[in-house]
Amino acid sequence: MDPKHRDRVAFLRVVSGHFEANMQVLHQRTGKPIRLAAPQQFMARDRVAIEEAWPGDVIGVMDRGNLRIGDTLGGDGKMEFQGIPRFAPEHFARAMPADPMKRKQFDQGLRQLTEEGAAQVFYAETSAGSQPIVGAVGQLQFDVMAFRLEYEYSAPCKFEKMSYRWPRWLTGPKADVERVATGLGRMKVYDHKGAIVVLFQDQWALRRALQHETAVQFHETAP
Repeated sequence: MDPKHRDRVAFLRVVSGHFEANMQVLHQRTGKPIRLAAPQQFMARDRVAIEEAWPGDVIGVMDRGNLRIGDTLGGDGKMEFQGIPRFAPEHFARAMPADPMKRKQFDQGLRQLTEEGAAQVFYAETSAGSQPIVGAVGQLQFDVMAFRLEYEYSAPCKFEKMSYRWPRWLTGPKADVERVATGLGRMKVYDHKGAIVVLFQDQWALRRALQHETAVQFHETAP
């Protein structure tokens, strides 16, 4: 809203009870109490500070990166909503900063845009270090990411499209997961939580793995 000041606002819908400004709630995902400071309501580009809200209201609270899409906040900690599922990406591209001197801004932008749900970022271990790989549902998301990185974070970037597709999250014995993730026609990457994801080069490689690799479980979205 203000190009000179990048604030982070999390939007919440009040489901039950009575919300009051600066109230302390339990963050169900982490189990930690947090204080919801500076609550606001928005109308286009205008924002108004509020003192209370009721079920059905949508409010914004200041966030320092603690909240994610699908989190549940509660006063008594007795209920947690099922998380909002994310669609599995269908296109992948290596992300590289156009200016190596802007690497810090580039990494920060990727992290924050991932938290917003603009796209999903994975990481591949290479001899040069961790290589970010952006996964998108549609090609337009790469254009949106490039635009926002350049104009919001001053970190222009380049995307190098990859032939790998069909991601699957793996669960099972650690040794089997590592073996399956590095087979022929496969690429091992990590999601933002550190979970192993394998990208398949073609549908034949995916079908073969599903038929023969019975020691692990394959998931189309993060379990």
